Amino acid sequence: MQGHRIGERGHCPLPEAEDSTPDPHGKAMFKTLGREEEGHLALLEEELEWVTKYRKYCTLHRFSLRTD
Repeated sequence: MQGHRIGERGHCPLPEAEDSTPDPHGKAMFKTLGREEEGHLALLEEELEWVTKYRKYCTLHRFSLRTD
């Protein structure tokens, strides 16, 4: 899973993939994916900031599944 590896290593491998891909369409695809991932990261950072700031208003609900 790339998403897990990105968070684990702290960087996104898409620029390296773009650089190492000889096909122009492949390069364009990796560039687009990289921009999308930057947007996802920005959104998650903004949400984390909001939750951290307003944590007393955020509750986590835990549900248990019935096993019978």
